[in-house]
Amino acid sequence: MRYIPMRRSYLPLSTPANVTQMTRILRVQLVMAASVALLGACKSGTDSEPAGPAAKLVAVSDTTGTAAAGAELADSLVVRVLDANDRPVAGATVDWFAFVGSGTVSPTRALTDEKGRARTAWRPNTRQGTQRVTAQALTVDGMRAVEFRYNVVAGPTAIIRVTPEGAFLVARETRQLTALRLDAFGNVVAGGTVTWTSSNPAVATVDSRTGLVTAVAAGTADVTATSEGKSVAVRISVGSGTASEDPFNSPTLALYTIHSDVPAQWTIGGGVVTASGGGKQSHLVRNDVAFRDGWVEAEMDRADEGGLVIRFVDPRNLYLLAIRDDASLLGHRNVEIFKRVGGEFQLLTFGVNLTWPRGTVKTVRFEAVGGSLRGYVDGVLVIQATDSSVQGSGGIGMRYHDVPEDVQTDFARYLTLRWSGS
Repeated sequence: MRYIPMRRSYLPLSTPANVTQMTRILRVQLVMAASVALLGACKSGTDSEPAGPAAKLVAVSDTTGTAAAGAELADSLVVRVLDANDRPVAGATVDWFAFVGSGTVSPTRALTDEKGRARTAWRPNTRQGTQRVTAQALTVDGMRAVEFRYNVVAGPTAIIRVTPEGAFLVARETRQLTALRLDAFGNVVAGGTVTWTSSNPAVATVDSRTGLVTAVAAGTADVTATSEGKSVAVRISVGSGTASEDPFNSPTLALYTIHSDVPAQWTIGGGVVTASGGGKQSHLVRNDVAFRDGWVEAEMDRADEGGLVIRFVDPRNLYLLAIRDDASLLGHRNVEIFKRVGGEFQLLTFGVNLTWPRGTVKTVRFEAVGGSLRGYVDGVLVIQATDSSVQGSGGIGMRYHDVPEDVQTDFARYLTLRWSGS
């Protein structure tokens, strides 16, 4: 007779009672085995089985986008650490790095949560352009990285800058004003609209869309540029009468006086005033003109160390706009603004490099209104400075200053001289 062990008892297979009892025991064992198998299956499922080591680093938030300069992103940068079966890995270390010039991140190191996520807050740099942040995590296959690359643009308008910052005009003369919108960090704000208004249209009108000012009558008016709730005003002064002009059709320079540190040769002929020789700071000053606010303007086709003076109180106190064409020794500095106080010259603003081939006629204007000094070439503002050292009324005129080149070929030519002031 053969026996099968059952819970430490042995039942003979030949008896019906024994067979029935054995069947019951087998059923219990099968149920227990199935329960154990089901429990094991539950433990090995993706929802409960512990994740394996970190194998992947993926982005959750957008890796590209647009951000405002200097402003923290509204949504954090988020990444996720996963194992080889895409199960979240909790407690993994993620390091965050902002590239040079790309602002700051906080924190610079974070641990993943139960969903495998780690995040940081990013505040871009205050400059415009592409900026980048990288997230890094160590995996079984080495270091993995995700890069976030954003286009950083200007924030909302904080300042409006109008150019020029004022003007002195005569009736029917126009001046184009330009508004530049800047954010809090000085970045140019693109798009948007600017609205222009005049405080006194009887003195000066302005096109509400373009900013073109037209002088009407003597007086002052404030022209205001407004955008995004921000505004700025500039003062427009309009002189009485019209601009005066000397076309140099007189055979003499009787209306002018020469003031020089070192004498130069001033001559007139064919409607042109020419300055030449080895003169130093030689000025040809109009005798019958003196004002505080206004402008002096000349047409020139050769500007070898030429210039215009305004508020010429005396040879030791004046403002000077130095003028040079491209063929001059310092032709890369076509215009510069100086002041001379007590006989000492001081450069107020560095030279501007224009394109001025010798022989080409250009119109140069030097304007003084209060403490604002501005230089225009062919109606375009190219240089400006602020200074209040020379006050009160002064004369206007032309200037020549020889530099160590060839005295035989160094000279400046003035085709006309115009002025207006009060």
